[in-house]
Amino acid sequence: MPIIIVGIIGIVAIVPETKNEHYARLDPIGLLLSIIGLLAVVYGIQDAGWGRVSTYIWIGAGSLVIAGFLYFESRTKHPSLDLSLFRIRSFSVPLTGVSFAFAALQGSLLFLAFYYQLVRGWSPLQSGLLTLPFAVGQVLAAPRSAKMVQRFGARKVMSFGVSLASLAMLGIATLPADASIPYLIVIGFAFGFGLGNTIAPATTRMTLATPQARSGSGSAVQNTVRQVAAALGVAIISSIIAAVYSHNLAPTLAGTSLPPDLQARASDSIGETFGVAAGLTNSGQASAQAIASLEQAGIDSFMPALHIAGYIALGLLLVALVLFITLLPAKAEAVAWAGSHVAADDVEEPDAAHQVHVVAEVGDGLSHVEDAPLEFPSELPAARSDEQRDKAPGGV
Repeated sequence: MPIIIVGIIGIVAIVPETKNEHYARLDPIGLLLSIIGLLAVVYGIQDAGWGRVSTYIWIGAGSLVIAGFLYFESRTKHPSLDLSLFRIRSFSVPLTGVSFAFAALQGSLLFLAFYYQLVRGWSPLQSGLLTLPFAVGQVLAAPRSAKMVQRFGARKVMSFGVSLASLAMLGIATLPADASIPYLIVIGFAFGFGLGNTIAPATTRMTLATPQARSGSGSAVQNTVRQVAAALGVAIISSIIAAVYSHNLAPTLAGTSLPPDLQARASDSIGETFGVAAGLTNSGQASAQAIASLEQAGIDSFMPALHIAGYIALGLLLVALVLFITLLPAKAEAVAWAGSHVAADDVEEPDAAHQVHVVAEVGDGLSHVEDAPLEFPSELPAARSDEQRDKAPGGV
């Protein structure tokens, strides 16, 4: 709560007021479709019975609803999701790559918490302290990434950042059960430092490419897509890991005298396994040796599952790297914010893809991003090809 209060005070005191005089109406149908679709997909994944028909019915139904949502958004005059923004590569490519990175981050941190507290036996406070290097790396890298972009360009900086994060994730994918604390700190810091050099330049690219009148929509799209990707990443990775863990532990449980209900509970997760062991300890229903064997079996079953989670997250980061290298424009596609204005009521506003011009990031190119005012033409020009955008010298 204190952090929230400080944030509210900072917003009121520092953030300038903005207002869109030509605001769009609400899109209740689109909002309803998106909520239903996402809930169905996530529920189907979290239901996690990959051998059950109901899982695929939920996922399939949710996917159909999401497809209907996208079709509706492409046709309505007041979309809650401005699909025209995705036609700008400086918006869509960074957003996609960062979304993969968020999915990798959330999925890996979730299982590292189990590793810290159950495999290593550390307290929640100690485990929380060991996640700080992830944040410290981002805090140190993000503010300095602007100078890196000024010198090397966003594509190179973002590719470097996601490459560093991938190396750190490889360390998680091969993490030994008795890894040293310095090793864990280095992995966390490297991952955070890599993301800091990825997320900040990506956000700058997306912000530059968002027309002023669509700034609210652009910001909402960024946050929504990243959070949805993180939620899906956790749901998908956790369901796969749960299945792997249950499969690994099943032979051990079959050789115990535990009743079927306790065996089913213990196979759900390593947390449940340790919970069953604690219950047996408190009730005195099993010997200390049997309880220790059960806990060790849980650890032995969990570590391969953790490695699989790491490799899945590594795959997501490598996909982001390929996107940045192959599809991200070498120069920023930017809107001249200071020179642009909202279209008059009797003039059709061009879509987002027709309001950008190319500007060089290396050197002081971004300092002149406001020097090329954009006017709304009476006829919308044909969108320039990707090759034309990359070859443009920096202006319209």
